[in-house]
Parts: sequence; structure tokens; C-alpha cells
Amino acid sequence: MVFSWGGNVNHSPCPLQNNFQLVRRIFAASMGPDGKFSPKRGHAILLYDDRNPSFKKGGRGFEAYESIRAALRYPHS
Repeated sequence: MVFSWGGNVNHSPCPLQNNFQLVRRIFAASMGPDGKFSPKRGHAILLYDDRNPSFKKGGRGFEAYESIRAALRYPHS
């Protein structure tokens, strides 16, 4: 598992509400050549450019970044 979200829980609001594309890219980086997901395949590094106003504290980009970072199962591995 990449994220700490429980699969048997009805999340409200949905944790993907504001960051679906970022989650999608993290999973895409973990796909093997056969098209199957493998959490052991790679690592996710989250970067952002703080010159972009969206990534200033309180901006939509910053909030999406922070929510994904907090949801990673192994954020410092």
C-alpha cells in the first residue's frame, strides 16, 4: 500500500477530491512493465515550486501537496 487510507472506509470528503492527478501520477510511477501495480517498484518524491502562488501556504497546490504527503504510508522511507 502506498497510502494510509483505509479501503473499507467510506471517506467523506473523499481524500482524492483535490489531488486526484497527483495520486494518479504516484500510482503510475509504481506500475511494472506488465501494467500491474507494485508498491516495491519505486519511490515517490513530492516536489513543488514555492514561487508558484498556488503553492504558498493556504494555496490549493500547497494543500493538495500537504494532504498527499500526510497520507503516504511511508513518508520518509
